[in-house]
Amino acid sequence: EKVIEELGPEKVPANFRYQAARDFFRECEAVDTSKVEFEFKEPDFDGLTSYLVDQWSFDKERVARYVERLRNAKNRTKQRPLDSFFGRAKVEIKDSDKFDPNKKRAGAKAGAALKRKAASAGPAAK
Repeated sequence: EKVIEELGPEKVPANFRYQAARDFFRECEAVDTSKVEFEFKEPDFDGLTSYLVDQWSFDKERVARYVERLRNAKNRTKQRPLDSFFGRAKVEIKDSDKFDPNKKRAGAKAGAALKRKAASAGPAAK
């Protein structure tokens, strides 16, 4: 409620009717969805063709091709996996990134040897 006050007058346009905007969001006109009925029918491909060809002078052969594509698309599956748009990701693991249990042991042994060598050298110089 106090957004306008917090923003400051220089950030809010002088002709901004914030009360009207607030009322619009609080009391918006909405359709009661329980009373709305959707009825999905078979598309009228002949009507579409006559509309495009007769009224808008589209090429009849081109319209027929696209209408055929629409008919074929209607019979296909409704959903496709996301990778059909982008292709599957090809994951390549470098040899250096692969896990090698011997490599870890060798690194641990080398680290221990360095610690022993440093300890035998005596105290660190200040």
